[in-house]
Amino acid sequence: MLVGKTRCLICLISFLFAPLIYADYDLIIANGRVLDPETGLDGVRFIGINNGSIEIISTDPIDGSEVIDAKGLV
Repeated sequence: MLVGKTRCLICLISFLFAPLIYADYDLIIANGRVLDPETGLDGVRFIGINNGSIEIISTDPIDGSEVIDAKGLV
């Protein structure tokens, strides 16, 4: 029974503190179509920018201070 409670506590702590682990970005360009001929990428992505530099390109939504919705744009 103690093992089950310990696992539950670990999961709860992980869930509560997970947002603190991930970096927020200054700017998010959300839902924009990204094209990269070199890799053949052609899809909707979320782009995270900090201090004027792209830090992440993700298929999943990400958090940031400012969000630009680029839906329907290339």
